[in-house]
Parts: sequence; structure tokens; C-alpha cells
Amino acid sequence: MDECAIAAAGSLYGGKYEVLKVLGRGGSGTVYLVADTNLHKKWAMKVVRKADFPGGGKALFTEMELLAKLSHPRLPRIVDAVETKEELAVVMDYIEGRTLAEVVETEGVQEPGTVAAWGLSLAEVLVYLHSRQPPVIYRDMKPANVMLQPNGEVILFDLGIARERREEGGSTVSLGTYGYAAPEQLDGTNECDARTDLYSLGMTMYHLLTGKKPWENLHRLPDLSEIAPSVPAELAGIIEKCTRTDKECRYESAAALASALRHFLSRKAETKHGTAAGAPPLPDRTRSRIEKWWRKEKRKVVIGAAAFFTGVAGFAFAASGRAEARRELNRNYQRILMEADAIAERGAADGLYLREATEKYTEAADLMPGNEEAYMRILDYCLEMGKTRTGLQIVCSRIDSGEGGIDRSPELLFRVAQIWFCGNASDETFSPDYRKAARYFAMVDRRHFPESVYYASLAQAMSSTGGPSDWKHIAEMLLRFEEYNEGLPSRESRIRNRQMAAGIYTVNRYALEAVGTDAYGAAVRLLEAALRDLEKADAEETGALLPESDLKERAAMRQRIFMNLGAAYAAKAARDLDPDSCEKAAACYEELLAMTAEEEEKTGKTESDTGEIRVRLENVRKLEEQIRKEGDRAYER
Repeated sequence: MDECAIAAAGSLYGGKYEVLKVLGRGGSGTVYLVADTNLHKKWAMKVVRKADFPGGGKALFTEMELLAKLSHPRLPRIVDAVETKEELAVVMDYIEGRTLAEVVETEGVQEPGTVAAWGLSLAEVLVYLHSRQPPVIYRDMKPANVMLQPNGEVILFDLGIARERREEGGSTVSLGTYGYAAPEQLDGTNECDARTDLYSLGMTMYHLLTGKKPWENLHRLPDLSEIAPSVPAELAGIIEKCTRTDKECRYESAAALASALRHFLSRKAETKHGTAAGAPPLPDRTRSRIEKWWRKEKRKVVIGAAAFFTGVAGFAFAASGRAEARRELNRNYQRILMEADAIAERGAADGLYLREATEKYTEAADLMPGNEEAYMRILDYCLEMGKTRTGLQIVCSRIDSGEGGIDRSPELLFRVAQIWFCGNASDETFSPDYRKAARYFAMVDRRHFPESVYYASLAQAMSSTGGPSDWKHIAEMLLRFEEYNEGLPSRESRIRNRQMAAGIYTVNRYALEAVGTDAYGAAVRLLEAALRDLEKADAEETGALLPESDLKERAAMRQRIFMNLGAAYAAKAARDLDPDSCEKAAACYEELLAMTAEEEEKTGKTESDTGEIRVRLENVRKLEEQIRKEGDRAYER
């Protein structure tokens, strides 16, 4: 299809596209960068000839409809289709970056840890695809079909709109590419299933680690230890299991492969600065070289050892002095934090001392710039005082400077991203900034907060919404995130994520309800689930001696959930004129008042927010009375 034909073809949904340039050409079609003249956005458009595929346009449209239903942060969205008599064009997200094939070609072999992390991301995509009903088997995993974005994350694209694949300069293989395609794809004797994709992913990782294209060695794949001895034995074993000829001998599922890669990465992180216990023995060649070196240099080593131990005593004294200096530094740091807390406590009572408290917290941060504790307290204090932007300006400037390596603190980065994403209910002057949220979520080490990749995708999508189709996609992403969250092993993470997702639903309720999503209903569902998880934690830990800080955080978390749940029920009642929702909202506020009274009795302090809770309770009671009166009038009529 030429550029004029595309412009004239229009869209099945009324859009028009202007071709900007060719992004790439291959055996399965041509990909263009196009501008949507209605939405003023850029997309990628893949154009294929119907005659090149069995079934022609009808089969292609059937497959496109299946793929258009997919929603995952590491898959491009398919948003539209354009058809002419001879060709079909599929419009999808335009992804900036380089393919992994280009990365290997320009930079050479990649580090094992990097490849394992990419492999884990791709395995997680396969888990999602294989869990669809019916399962979606990708069939063409290879470096050329994986895009590395500028933020370091990978995206799997070219999702099989064409049923044939052709490697440039090679031969065409049905449903796969020579070298990466599993044996059952090549001989056609076995039906492809999820394990077929695991073979291709294993071959992809092999290529990235060795720089060798697998189709160069179809008859015998050289052992990784032969051509890449620096690859850890555990990772080599994972790849070997993926690429076994008999699919029954591979991992049973993408989830099992993801678990193996996750275990490898966690062990690698634990042993970053040393050799892991139980590490594999040295190869015979290496051991032989060490023995020869020892026989030759033994006398020099013994003499040198004497000089070494002579200096050990002086070194020990110096090390002891450094340790004492570190202890003194930490004592000063904690002292300044306590002084800042005292100022902040006075400020929380009468609304003053904001400047004095933040300056004192900043003094602590200057003393130990790599410790996130002072920054966390700045954020907590400023949020409590309704000065959200002030706290973010202080902390984000430090993160952006990278001073002390604080830009690598996953806890602080996640907290900052969370605030930009959700806002602050106590600060009406502050609105979420999804673009900034996406930036800071992308900086979070996902090994600590694996859900950050979902938040980054959500924030990016919400920062560039152009109409109902975008919000429909966001609603689907939220549902996918809820499914993902249920599988997280950490109860604390599940509770936190449910609260954040509930906030997304309520803040964007008008846009989400315009595309058929019950935003308040979703928020209630999530917050009730968070409350159940919290109650389970309490039941399991009855009689346990939890630290005072954990007890305080648990109490604060419970209060936040009840406050948000009450607000969601109240809003739902006002929208639906539902007295039962009023009753549930009132129950939440009464529980909050009871918790506050109990806290006052324990500490002797009067909480300043009881007045707000009582006002909310009174408003809900008035709304309930009004709804019931309207119901009685309607019944009488």
C-alpha cells in the first residue's frame, strides 16, 4: 500500500492517517510511522498483503480482533485497522527504542544479569498470553521482535498478525523463524503449545549471551560453557532446559520459567559482592592453571604474607576508628531527626513551623544524603500539613541530583511516584501529575516493587489520554493489574496496591464511568478486599509482639482504609440514591471514631481530625434520611 492509498483508505472507526516515514520492511510487511490527524498522536502502522496469507483478509481480521483484546504493559495496543482491496493495515502503539537484535549487533554480547532480567520480563508476558481463553501462543519470539525502550524496559511486538515469518535473507518458516522456532514448528508433527514459546525465548537469551545466531548451528547447539564461560551455570542450565528438543523436557509453563529466572536474579543480587555458598566448582582448566601458578610463586607469596600481617595491626586500628566515626555520624543523624520530629509535632498541632521542620529534616539529609529516612519524613510531614508540592520539590531535587546515590533508593522512588500518581486527599491545591509519576515509577528497581512496571504503564497511558478509546484501555489495564496484584506473595503489597487502584478509580471516575466502568463500585470492592487482608493479618498475629513502629503503621493503614471506604460508599450512595450504601458509609465513620477514641485513651492526645469524621458522618445520615424520604414519596405516588 502506498502512502496515498493509506490516506485515502481511512479507518474502520473514522480516523485518518498521514504517513510520516517507513520504520522497517520485512518478509511479513512494511511498518510505517503515521500521524492520526484526528487525535494528533503518532502510531505505528503495519501493512501486509492479503494474498500472502492463507484465508486472506478474513483470517487476518479474525486474528486482529483476538489480539486487540490483549492488555499488558509489555505489549503494544492494537487500536485500529485500515483495509483496501488488496492489503490490510493494523494500527498500534508506536514504541521508541531499538530491537534486541540491533543492540547485540552494535554492542555485542550482553551481561548475564541483564539478559536474565529481559528474559523474566518476556516470560511474564508469555504467562499473560498463555493464560488467555483461548491461550495465545506467540510462536515467533526472537531478538528482532523485542524492543528495548530508552528506560531499559522491553516490549514484545509483532504479535502474529501475519501467520508467516521470514528472517531477512533467510527462508520462510510456517509460524516461526529458523533457529528460534521449536522443533515441533519445523517438522509439523506436534501441535504447538505454551512450551513452544519457551524454546524460542531460550534461543533468544542464548543469542543475547553469545552473539551467535542460533540458526547457524541447527544441527548442534554449542554448550554455553564452551562459547560463553562467563555465563553462570544456573542461567546456562535454565536456557538448556528451555531449548530441549523434546518439549516434555522443557519447563512446564512460562510461570515456571519466570520463577527460575527470578530465583537466579535474587541469588545474583545476594552474592553481588562475593561468591555464593555452594557455587559450582572451578573448571579443570582453571584449577590446573591455579596449581601451576602456586608452585611457581609460592615462595614470593609466603614472604609477602609476612609483610602483610605486619601491617594488619595498624589497619585494624584504622578500621576501628572509621567504624566509630560511622557510629558517631549515625548518632548525630538520629539526633537531628528527633529534633525535626519535635518541631513537626508542634507544627501538626497549630499549622506553624513548616519551614523550621523541613529545614531540620534537610539538615539530616545533608549529613547522610544516601539515607532515605529523612526524605521519607519530609514527605510524610508535608502531606499531613497539606503542603504536598513543597515536600516533593525538596525530595525530587535531591533525587534528580543523585546525591549520595539516593536516586537508587526503591522505597523513596516508589513513594514519590505514588504521590505524583495518587495526589493527596488532604491537599486540595495539589493535583496528580501522571507524566512525573511515570518517570519515577520507571526508576524503581522492580525487584523490590515488581508492580512498579504496571504503575509506570498506567501513568504513561493516563498522561496522554485523547478520548474514550484511551480510557477504555486504561480500564482494561486496571483490571489486569487487579488480577496481577492478587498473585503477589506480600500481603502488605496487595493492600497498598488495592488502596492505590481504588484512588485511581475515584479520582478519574467521570472518565472511567463514561466508558462503562463502575468506578465507585470498583473502589469499594478493592478497599473491602484490603480490609479483609488486614483483618487476616491481625488474626494470624494475635499475641505476637510486633514492634511499636509496625503497630502504629498498621493502625494508620486501617484508618486510611476506613476513611477511603466510607468516602467511596458515601459517593456511591449519592450517585445511586442507595440507603444501604449510606449505612455502610456511616458504619465506616463510626468505626473511625471508635478507633480515634481508643487511641486518645492510650496516648492522652486529642486527634485533630475527629471533627472532620463527625461532619462526614452527619452528612451521610442526612443523605440517608433524604433518600428514604424521597423513596417514601415515590411509593405514595
